[in-house]
Amino acid sequence: MGSGHRHLLPIGVFTHPAPPDWTGFVLLTAGLVSFVYGLIRAGETSWSDTGVLACLAGGAVLLAAFIIAEGRVKNPMFDRSLLRVPSFTGVSIAAFAMNGSLNAMLLYCPASTHPTVATARPPAPGSR
Repeated sequence: MGSGHRHLLPIGVFTHPAPPDWTGFVLLTAGLVSFVYGLIRAGETSWSDTGVLACLAGGAVLLAAFIIAEGRVKNPMFDRSLLRVPSFTGVSIAAFAMNGSLNAMLLYCPASTHPTVATARPPAPGSR
C-alpha cells in the first residue's frame, strides 16, 4: 500500500449518511427534462413555437430555482464551493468540452462509414 494508506478515511466515518436532497432532486430533474424536451421540440417544429419557448423558459426557471435551493439546504446535492477550486473548475470545463465534441462526432461517424450513405449520389437528371 505504500504511504497512500495514511490518506484513507478510517472505517466507520460514514455511519450516518446525510438524507437525500429531494427538493434539489425534483428541481434538477424537472428542469433538465423540460430544457432537453424544448431542444428536441425545437428541432421538430421551430425555435419560435410557443411550446418550445415555454419548455425552454420553464427549464431555465427550474434550473435557476435548483441553484437557489442548493444554497439554502443543509446537505446540498452539489456543493457550490467546489467551483471556487481552480483545478476542479478547469477539469469540469475540460470534461464538458471533451464530451460535447465526442457526442458531436457520434452523429457524423455512422453517416460517414455506412456504405449507402457514404456512396449515395443524387439521382441523375431525367431518371424519374
